[in-house]
Amino acid sequence: MAYEVNSTGAVKKLRQPEARGMREGGMSASIVREHITLAVAGVHLKGDLALPAQAYALVVFAHGSGCNPKSHRNRDIARALEHAGFGTLLLDLLTADEETAEHEAMARSFEVEALASRLADSTDWLGAQATTRSLSIGYFGAGTGAAVALTAAAERPMAVRGVVCQAGRTDLAAAAMPRIEAPTLLIADSDDPTGLELNREAMTTLRCERGLSRVAGASHLLAEPGSLERVASLAAEWFEHHLPRQGAAVKAWGPGGPAHCESFRPAHRGHGP
Repeated sequence: MAYEVNSTGAVKKLRQPEARGMREGGMSASIVREHITLAVAGVHLKGDLALPAQAYALVVFAHGSGCNPKSHRNRDIARALEHAGFGTLLLDLLTADEETAEHEAMARSFEVEALASRLADSTDWLGAQATTRSLSIGYFGAGTGAAVALTAAAERPMAVRGVVCQAGRTDLAAAAMPRIEAPTLLIADSDDPTGLELNREAMTTLRCERGLSRVAGASHLLAEPGSLERVASLAAEWFEHHLPRQGAAVKAWGPGGPAHCESFRPAHRGHGP
């Protein structure tokens, strides 16, 4: 299923266009889809790249915990972002050989720092390619994938312009939190008190601009009706503000930050806690 995000952040379902080859017809422009291979750090990683004709930014999806990087949840959120004008990359941070060894892959997926290093190296690779080097980069991660995205963002502060974490295991990225410079949105399941508390603690350790939004049913799988659409809407709004077109200024929030945030804090410029 595909979605369109309008200027107010609302999401509506769209009929999925028929794909012909690697190009699909969109609302007012085409989206080019390509299976790519990234040669990074001595391994070859596979990914599905989608670039709307007028894309000015690219959202890279991170994964962890043995999750499928090309799950229906990720694909649906990616479609929403694509129809809002963003390029997307569903990147598999494990190689084909690692995935065939199921138990080994499951164990490796918990190595947040190793996967984050691959994500950071992949960001460098994107910055060197003709088709993607001019695009502002953002990360989207859910569950342990959020920890991977946060850790990689700390490793590439000049390259990553925004991060969105959904039901994130922020505790697995605790060491990286104070070093993150990219504006970060944390989306927590309002029905999960443990996860909500983890994200509230993360708000106190992050020094970058950050916001916390609560969405009913926004668990890792987004199984509740309407929760996926809401998460996609929040992500699109955050990236729209922080992944600007070349030469354009970053949009400013109104007083108090986004209306949907339970709490919002600007970047901390001092040196104390």
